[in-house]
Amino acid sequence: MADLFDITKKKSALEQIMKTGLDRNDYATLLAKQRGSRQMFDLNRGFKMQTPKVMSAYLRRGLGGPGVQTGVYERGLQDFAAQKEQQTFDLQSALNAEQDRLKSERADIQSQYQSQLADLEQQSAWQQAQAAALLTGLKPYIGG
Repeated sequence: MADLFDITKKKSALEQIMKTGLDRNDYATLLAKQRGSRQMFDLNRGFKMQTPKVMSAYLRRGLGGPGVQTGVYERGLQDFAAQKEQQTFDLQSALNAEQDRLKSERADIQSQYQSQLADLEQQSAWQQAQAAALLTGLKPYIGG
């Protein structure tokens, strides 16, 4: 009976460890999402603040505006937009990689729990079989 109690305690401890790991993973996921939102906001704000400066730099040099057809102004704005798109894509890729890593960690925690739980169940079944064999061996002595 002490062994059964020990197995129950081990299962309870194992459950607690898994729950703590999953809670930690959920919190890390929440923080990663918040961090990603903040980084995306900062990136967009930075480009929004730079847009008038970039445009005015071309206009001050006479490379844009009415009647100017060099294409430098348009090309510069296209490059600026492409840079924004590339940085946004890079940031989103990094955020997706972080989310994938956290999902993988969560799956690992659950997998480890299932594996360790199966080991405990196997250990419990073995102990029960040992006890049954012992009792069967004692049957002739106790009158059964």
